[in-house]
Amino acid sequence: MSQNIEKFQKTNEFKLIFESKNLTKVFYSFLKTNSKFFIPKAVAASSEMTVREFDGGKLTINKSNKNNGTIYINIILNETMDKSIKKLYVGNEDVFESLDLLEFIDNQTQVMIKQTNRIYKLIIDPNVEIFIR
Repeated sequence: MSQNIEKFQKTNEFKLIFESKNLTKVFYSFLKTNSKFFIPKAVAASSEMTVREFDGGKLTINKSNKNNGTIYINIILNETMDKSIKKLYVGNEDVFESLDLLEFIDNQTQVMIKQTNRIYKLIIDPNVEIFIR
């Protein structure tokens, strides 16, 4: 399943996982053991996170200066990685959201989302964990 998770995500079965607390916990455990990078809950964090550092890089969240309501999520890796990093999962044992990542160029990628997007509310929450795979 780890190789086909992107295809699996587009099915109704994937949605059913998140409707079941038990299956969500299993999925959470799977992500924790099979992700390239893991960003744990923040320690002594403020109410809204804009930078999340992890072993291997950092994730930054920036609001657009020109386009109100637009958010840029940047992932900067310390080392060159293979091209298999394609997804960002954000959540905890109760709720998950995922985001497709663009190709990494010079160890960096950037994704643009709306501030009203549910993943934005999760990613700035210091009590959620982030998985990059």
